[in-house]
Amino acid sequence: MFATIQGQKIGSPPQAPNTSQWQQCPNWTWTAAQGAAVDSRSFVPHSGRLSLQLGAYNAAGVKSATSVEGLLVDNDLVGLSLRGRRRRRRRPGRST
Repeated sequence: MFATIQGQKIGSPPQAPNTSQWQQCPNWTWTAAQGAAVDSRSFVPHSGRLSLQLGAYNAAGVKSATSVEGLLVDNDLVGLSLRGRRRRRRRPGRST
């Protein structure tokens, strides 16, 4: 299995072959627990379109049809500031 982002190939998690049964093409998974993580800021520093392509090779080394998706990413930093009026305390025994 392979993936490319913006035309750059990214590595997949390692897959150990299962030789205890006959299966020409294993059911590969690609999860964060296996190290599948991509920092989109490396490809789109702010916000914009990101091209993701997924594909695989079969046991004979033949490349499968690939799937290309366009993802919209937003890597812009968010800022927040709070400001309020300070409320005056009333002093006991004083009328206003």
